Amino acid sequence: MSGVHTHLRNKSTFYPVHADNECIEAFKKGVLRDLKNIKYSHKNNNLTKKEREALKGLEKNTEIIIKPADKGGGIVVLNKDDYHREMKRILSDQTTYKLLRSNPVHQYKNDLKKLLDKGLLQGILNKKEFQYLNNMYPKTPIIYNLPKVHKNPTCPPGRPIVSGLDSITSRISEYVDLFLQKYVPTVPSYLKDTGHVLSILNNLEHLPADTILFTLDVTSLYTIIPNQIGREAVEYFLNQDSTLSDEHKNFIVECIEYCLHHNYFWYNNDYYLQVSGVSMGAKFAPSFANLFMAYWEKTNITPLLGKESTHGSLRLWRRFIDDCVGIWRGTEEDLNKFIGVLNENVWNIKLTGEISKTSIHFLDLAIEVHEGKIVTKTFFKPTDRNGYIDRSSCHYDPWLCNIPASQLQRIRRNCTKDSDYEEQSSIIVKRFVEKGYEEEILLEQKNTIKHKKQETLIEQKDEQKEKGVTENKKADSNKYRFNILEEPCESLKHA
Repeated sequence: MSGVHTHLRNKSTFYPVHADNECIEAFKKGVLRDLKNIKYSHKNNNLTKKEREALKGLEKNTEIIIKPADKGGGIVVLNKDDYHREMKRILSDQTTYKLLRSNPVHQYKNDLKKLLDKGLLQGILNKKEFQYLNNMYPKTPIIYNLPKVHKNPTCPPGRPIVSGLDSITSRISEYVDLFLQKYVPTVPSYLKDTGHVLSILNNLEHLPADTILFTLDVTSLYTIIPNQIGREAVEYFLNQDSTLSDEHKNFIVECIEYCLHHNYFWYNNDYYLQVSGVSMGAKFAPSFANLFMAYWEKTNITPLLGKESTHGSLRLWRRFIDDCVGIWRGTEEDLNKFIGVLNENVWNIKLTGEISKTSIHFLDLAIEVHEGKIVTKTFFKPTDRNGYIDRSSCHYDPWLCNIPASQLQRIRRNCTKDSDYEEQSSIIVKRFVEKGYEEEILLEQKNTIKHKKQETLIEQKDEQKEKGVTENKKADSNKYRFNILEEPCESLKHA
């Protein structure tokens, strides 16, 4: 039986024989010679001498590790011993990781070949997909951690990330994700982004006095997913898809099992296997985690939404992967009991967060209740740093000039009140001035965007995403069109 095929295939190695001749070679040599003779203006280094010396010093220092912060956009310089101590703590969790005796890649390649042979024989894979997925020369995955300085600035815990680009499971993970990701937006609790959150909140009716806001985070979602329940969750959504044959559905599940049971990596001359959950870094991990949570919500959340009870009621529940936001009617005591009941499960799900009658933080939003209405503004995390690109950067100039406007527009979209926009946009302007942007232009952009309505910006964002980026790419194509061939190169003038 023929399967639903994907676009996956190896890059073409075709090279036309007729293009390899003396005329083409003469043309290439002539163009290369003329390119060398082109005069261009040298752009001065935008770092000071002391800054360059400091960077070289950090580069040569073998006693430190430099990593981006887990959240906030900052850069963290860690003592090397502290970093490796945290890595050892993470890997000491024997319920999640297992030390291997040797590199398992040869056995794993054989296992992959058997799986792909089966898919090819059943017609689920075509020849091009088979050749792409059968990675003959996989790279070794490597684990590292990102310091969570927002949790502890002096001794930050680490978020483990497996860098598995072109590893033994990376391509099969990519294949699986092409099928799973289409189910995620169908989930009742699905949140796409901040704009989607704002659309939902702005459509809420007047909130009663007993309204309580809450946010909940699923602790270590990716690594706590029991393999069997994760498989059941995927099967639940696959079984509702009439476009796939039963053979194809079973093959996708087998591909997921391959990824989960062959998720190995290297650290400090040792090889490990992740025995629980999915690694953060796997292509299909967000979709897999989303469907796992949706499967849990099907019996634990969805039936309770809007249901009246003497012990309070759940009025809103939405989720962005492992971050949940909701509205409760009742007492804080009843809400805490409700969260406690949710945490009593065999799914390994543990929810932690904050509850408040006045304000909460969710994604990049500060959400408040004011006179029965939801009011929002941008939430700046304490660990946020000014990471905007310097104005003297060699990036394409029109692109650089558009960055401040897009950030100011984001602030306007997030702020319900004009006074909040005025305050927060001033912070943004100050940050860009620090990076060398002209204050006069920034203030002009700030004042222009001030008159835009929040709901209009939300609608525009949604419309742009629905249309896709095709039209934008066409509109922007002229920006990057260089007139190199308006004048023939010197080599061709005399040809």
